[in-house]
This record gives sequence, C-alpha cells and structure tokens, in this order.
Amino acid sequence: SYSSVISDFFCVVLQLLKSELNDIQPKVDLVHDQAAELMMNRGNECKKIVEPKLSELDQRFTPISQRIKTVKPMVSSKELEQFHSDIQKLLEPLEAEIRLGVNLTEEDFNKDTSEDNDGQVKELLQRGNNLQLKISDDKKREEIKLKQQLLQTKHNTLKDLRSQRRKKALEISHQWYQYKRQSDDLLKCLDDIEKKIASLPEPKDEQKLKEIDGELEKKKEELNAVHRQAERLSKDGAAKAVEPTLIHLNKRW
Repeated sequence: SYSSVISDFFCVVLQLLKSELNDIQPKVDLVHDQAAELMMNRGNECKKIVEPKLSELDQRFTPISQRIKTVKPMVSSKELEQFHSDIQKLLEPLEAEIRLGVNLTEEDFNKDTSEDNDGQVKELLQRGNNLQLKISDDKKREEIKLKQQLLQTKHNTLKDLRSQRRKKALEISHQWYQYKRQSDDLLKCLDDIEKKIASLPEPKDEQKLKEIDGELEKKKEELNAVHRQAERLSKDGAAKAVEPTLIHLNKRW
C-alpha cells in the first residue's frame, strides 16, 4: 500500500541517520533513487512528504561525510618521537663535520670514502612530509617543519663545505701523498729498529745498542723532512689530516 511504501522509505532514512558511516554513500545514493521513483510515481502528495526527509538526510549526511574525508589519521607519540630522534641522530654528525669548516681530513683525500648522506636526508624529509599530512595539531606540524628546514639547511651547508674541501684536497694531493709515503717509510724503519732491539740477548750488548742508536740518528733528517711536509700541509688547511699520523710517528720515535 501507499502508506507502507512511505513507511518503509522513512525506516531506511532513519536507519541511515543512525548507522555507522562506513560504506554509507551507496546507501544514500540508493535512497535518492527510491525517492525519485516515489515522487515520480506517487504524485505531489508523496513529494511533499519525501522531499523534506530527503533534504534532512542530505543536510545531515553532507557535513558528516566532508568531516570524515578531512579527518587526519592518528599519529602515535612514539612515531613522532622516533622521527625527531632520527633527525637528531643525523644532525649531530652533520653539525660536527660543519664545525670543521674547510679544514681537510684524511677522508677528503680518499674519493671512495666520501659520503653525501643524500639518501638518509631525503628519506627523513619524506617521513616528515607524511607526518605533516596526518597531524591536525598545528604546533606539532610546525615542529616537524622546523626540523625539516634545519636538516635541509645543514645538509646544504655541508655539501658546499665538502665541495670546497675536495677542491682544496685535489690541489695539494701531490704533497699529501708524498707526506704519507715518507711517514709510512719512516714507520717501517722504526718497526725494523724495534725488532733489532727486541732480538738482542740479555743483558743488552752496549755496542749493539750504540749501533742501533746510530741507525736511528741517521733517520732523524727523514723525521725532520716529514715534520716540514706536515707543516706545509697544515698551512694549506690539512692540519686535521696530518695530525693522526704525525702524533703516532712522534710517539713511536
């Protein structure tokens, strides 16, 4: 009957208004189709009853649907903490290297060991972008953005410094490799002298010790040459590069 059809229609509308919103759009579309069929086949009296209910459904469904679409997924505090921790872990070595400025280290002379950290930086920046899309808290979103900007700035600064250092390392690479060759040769000589001393029977033969001491003294000029080479390299900005080998050599001497 006419009344039962209208009653069924109202029941569907009521269920829609009370039901969960998951997969609701097809049901709303179905109600619109049913309403259009009722109003076309049942005349103006039906239209007067159906239209207000249909309007009520749309007025209530549309803002709720829009709100659901704009709701951002939840981001756990652990996820946020991990992001900030990972950025800080990467910032610390970057900042330490930046503090070196254009002062060369041994790694600057070794092209194979240079690392630009591009992949790590790119991955963290992307994670930050994804987190910003999920977070509705403006303050937390701004904190992420500031960390991203800091990381990008430090990375760009470091890339520029590394470029300058590599250029400088190339310019003085001949002196550097000469210094390394001289210091390595001298260290090998010290190894041989130490072995000779260790092989002497107890008590140590004074004459043998004097002979060994004479060999060491002959190497003194080579040591001085290494020091002069290290001093020249230091003036050219490679003090950090020559320092470890020079300290080791002096200690052994």
